[in-house]
Amino acid sequence: METLAASVASKTPLDGETAAWVGNIGNDLAEKLAAVGLVAVRVKQQTAGLKDFCTSYVESRPEVAANTRRNLLQTTRYLVEHFGADRQLRTITVGDAVQFTSQMRADYASATANRNIGFAKQFFQVAERDELIDQNPFRGVKKGSMENPARMHYVTADQTKQLLDACPDGEWRLIVALARYGGLRTPSEHLALTWADTDWKRERFLVRSPKTGRAGCRCFPNCAHTSTRLSTVPNRVRFM
Repeated sequence: METLAASVASKTPLDGETAAWVGNIGNDLAEKLAAVGLVAVRVKQQTAGLKDFCTSYVESRPEVAANTRRNLLQTTRYLVEHFGADRQLRTITVGDAVQFTSQMRADYASATANRNIGFAKQFFQVAERDELIDQNPFRGVKKGSMENPARMHYVTADQTKQLLDACPDGEWRLIVALARYGGLRTPSEHLALTWADTDWKRERFLVRSPKTGRAGCRCFPNCAHTSTRLSTVPNRVRFM
């Protein structure tokens, strides 16, 4: 600060090190220094509106799973509904983030609210990384658990039998068996299964998870419940 004050008093330019420091400080500190005449008023960089930024980010992530993309777009909609499509990212404060968080938790189930709070935090983390904002206003917000115990239900053997009996054909019975006995995510994982994924000799099949990508590949034993139903489904096409 003494160097800045001396430069202003003597009307001489700053040395290289101090000039570089001034160039790298955040806008908040720059405003405070400008208010007391130690540095020039900084012209704030205008960023894209909230909706344009979020939409652009989603479009830049073609590798994410379809469900993740839907969730990101859903969070975009909630943010736009709360703040407005053209709201500048720099104008959203920590207080605004807390208010958005409270509103989400008041309006939606815990798992839904926490999921969208987490994605909102992710959006602004990217904006901070790209130097569009000085600090992520959601940084201190805890997103909480995205699990919803109320939606969990153990499907018994009797209930599974009732489901299988109600299925219209072998393909539907295979879907139920893969979900109940194979533990596949439905519908994403069973829709990705191909006949090439089935190893009849070693009685197992490979599951690729669109949700987790390459890290999600895993092998399952082809138990009696799934093996019997696999053999009844026509294999004239690549996918099961």
